[in-house]
Amino acid sequence: MSATERVRRGLRGLPRRRVAAREALRLLAELQDRGWQRSVAEQLPVDGEGEPVPWMNYGAVSVLAGLVTPGTRVFEYGCGGSTAWLSRRTAHVHAVEHDPAWAERCRALVGPSTVDLRCIPCGGDWLEAPPDDAYVMAPLAGDGAVGPFDLVIVDGMARLPCLEVARRCVAAGGIVVLDDTERPAYAAARERLVADGFRELRVFGPKPTMGDFSATSFFVP
Repeated sequence: MSATERVRRGLRGLPRRRVAAREALRLLAELQDRGWQRSVAEQLPVDGEGEPVPWMNYGAVSVLAGLVTPGTRVFEYGCGGSTAWLSRRTAHVHAVEHDPAWAERCRALVGPSTVDLRCIPCGGDWLEAPPDDAYVMAPLAGDGAVGPFDLVIVDGMARLPCLEVARRCVAAGGIVVLDDTERPAYAAARERLVADGFRELRVFGPKPTMGDFSATSFFVP
């Protein structure tokens, strides 16, 4: 290829590169508006004002924002920025956390609110737990919050058995949320829910503090 032809090809590609650069700048500006740069710098899931946000991808947070109303009953496996964020939108937030130190940090984060945050040890790991584990069974326990719940978020320990309990305590027309569903370990559980009649909305995108894309799934019975 001659030098002249290389120049011609380069010039033909300029409009495409300009469009790509413009779209990249637009995306960065949107992430900045959502507080992504601040969250990376502070290594905390916060917005541009430093307020806590769910540690989910930004598309999933937008979906949640459209679902939660002042009357929404929420149960959350695993507490964090999402607990504080939810408490600003509804007075009916129930959360269970396995780590006592993190539970105390989250209580300070939510401040004076109506959040029911219980610390219950989990006998398993991030995926599994022994049968009838107290952490897993928390939304069905008689001494705590009892469903049905309009929204059940699975984003803590023992996610596979917690997902099974979530489907039992979600209200008719309610939604079960499973975070990080890009992980292969959750594939069989997702497929089982869909086979049992749940519809899955899977949302991908960047999340606070990270540059990687992640997925969050919303299951509607």
